[in-house]
Amino acid sequence: MKLLSGKGYFLWKLINCHAGRPQEIAAAAYAAGLGHALVKIADGVWRYNIAVDLPAIVAALQAYDIEVWGWQYIYGGSPSAEAQRAISQIKASGVTGFVVNAEREFKAYGMGNAATAYMQTLCSGVPDLPIALSTYRFPSLHVPFPFAAFLKYCDLAMPQVYWLYSHDPLPQLVRTLAEYRQLTSLPIIPTGAAWKQNGWQSTPADCSAFLQAAQSAGLPAANFWSWDASQSLPTWQAIAEYDWPVAVYEPAPPEEPEIPEEEMSEVLDKLNQVLANQAMILEKQAFNQGIVLETLGIIVAAMDGNAPPAPPPVEPPAEPEPPAPVPPEPAAYLVRVTISPRANARFIKSWKENKNTGAKVPIMEIYPGDNSLVKDRIQFTVGDLVAVDPAKLRADSGEVYLKLTGKRGRDGEALYIRDDDCIKTW
Repeated sequence: MKLLSGKGYFLWKLINCHAGRPQEIAAAAYAAGLGHALVKIADGVWRYNIAVDLPAIVAALQAYDIEVWGWQYIYGGSPSAEAQRAISQIKASGVTGFVVNAEREFKAYGMGNAATAYMQTLCSGVPDLPIALSTYRFPSLHVPFPFAAFLKYCDLAMPQVYWLYSHDPLPQLVRTLAEYRQLTSLPIIPTGAAWKQNGWQSTPADCSAFLQAAQSAGLPAANFWSWDASQSLPTWQAIAEYDWPVAVYEPAPPEEPEIPEEEMSEVLDKLNQVLANQAMILEKQAFNQGIVLETLGIIVAAMDGNAPPAPPPVEPPAEPEPPAPVPPEPAAYLVRVTISPRANARFIKSWKENKNTGAKVPIMEIYPGDNSLVKDRIQFTVGDLVAVDPAKLRADSGEVYLKLTGKRGRDGEALYIRDDDCIKTW
């Protein structure tokens, strides 16, 4: 199962994130070096973020190889109905994981049954989906909350390490990890604070220290609440500049089936028999060929005295060697991909303006990618031949690109390959 890695954000109200425009959200996430994004898709028994094209936003982020999970705030009054809403939204949006956000409503005594009912319904509806719990940072201060009932069905814990009205993320993270490790052995991905409230606001130093501490502790990832608030604060740039590479997940190589010793012995016996039969056939063919040649020799010798002399052999005129073919000037080159064992087309930060329409389209490049299947992703493998326009294009970054012919992006835009990543041929 593939879990989250690197830096990430919770996205709450998508209309407040670049006005809900999918490509702008995806480009900003990629520029910030995010490895994952957590998008709100449901609230209790209701759908959420219905004012925007939720599946398009998920797909745009996934096109940049950003892992996208959905999340839902739950209340516990109708646990099965809330879980059914989550299931339908998960399937409609295309997210690949899910975060259960449960808080004060579940601090009432006896809410363990509601937590269990919700989690059982959710897991039965999406049995292969990784699930996380997002809730309080210090379990010792929230004893009525049914941590065990939730975590029993989860794949990771996502505690909310919010240093509200202070600037001490390090001791709060240390205490959070210590208390959660007494509850569970699941992987822990903490959520930090990146917003402002009532005169207080998280600082760039807070966020950088939080990320450094989480990474140093060997945690697989960390994220922040929330994209909506942080995008207008200095914390956004600090989080974007922090280097936390995203883990590359490679599938395990298929195991070769083991052949039992008895079956292998039987196979070898049959193979030896086939080889013996083949040798016998070849020997018989050679013997028959010798008899035929000997008989022909006797016949030729008997006819030698009466047969007229054979005319001298006439050498056929030598055929002129054909001229070396001259390759025609191509309308498009074929280039062979040379960069990595597996690569995919991907948006980069450079954009090309269409001279006719004025619209800006993203230039595409080949980049090392994982083996996950993403809808509409253009894929290449080392050694592939692809057709490109001979004309070269210099991007804003100064790199030279060639336009692919016969391949288009999801919205019909032209795709480009970096000139340095290919070998030209005819």
